[in-house]
Amino acid sequence: RLICTQPLKDLELALPPARFFRASRQAILNLDNVLSYEALPEGGLRVQLRASCTELVSRRRARHLRALLGE
Repeated sequence: RLICTQPLKDLELALPPARFFRASRQAILNLDNVLSYEALPEGGLRVQLRASCTELVSRRRARHLRALLGE
C-alpha cells in the first residue's frame, strides 16, 4: 500500500491504462499484482494482490476489471 499526496485522478491519467486500474475512489491497482478475485454479494469484487494484500473494487468498476483480466 502506497500513500500519495497527489490526487488519484492525476495519478490515474499519468499511469499506463494497460497496467493500472482505478478500482475505487481510494485505490489504483497494478494489474501485474492481481492474483485472484472473488465476487461480493453487493456486486463489487475483493481482489487478492501479491504481498498478502486485498483491495475492494467498487460495483461500478467490477465489470471493467473482469474485462481487462479476460474473464
